Order: sequence, then C-alpha cells, then structure tokens
Amino acid sequence: MEKIHRLTATENGERVDKYAARQVPSLSRSRIRNLIDVGLLTVNGRVVRPSQRLREGDELVLRVP
Repeated sequence: MEKIHRLTATENGERVDKYAARQVPSLSRSRIRNLIDVGLLTVNGRVVRPSQRLREGDELVLRVP
C-alpha cells in the first residue's frame, strides 16, 4: 500500500529534500532523495531535483511505496 504525504512549503529558499525530510521525520533525507530520483516526489505537479529550492506556497506530493 502506498502512503501519500501532501505538504505545503511555508517559506522560500529551502531545498526540497531537506524540507521533505524535516516534514516527514520517519524518512531519512537519503531515502527522500531516492524517491525524488524515481519521480515519487513532485512540486506543483512536476518532477524536481533534490536541490530544487522551494517557494512559499509550493505544493509537494510525496508517494512512498
């Protein structure tokens, strides 16, 4: 069963991998980077790089198999 986390960025400039790791503490940053690499974390509906910088209000969807 897949777990879906929906997050909204609350500030500008933070890296997507760091933000997601802080918001979902049950997952390590390296695990989140792997999920990003295979397209399971999107920002505003788009696949991103782990180093992508967030803007306030960006919508993140993280799917964890």
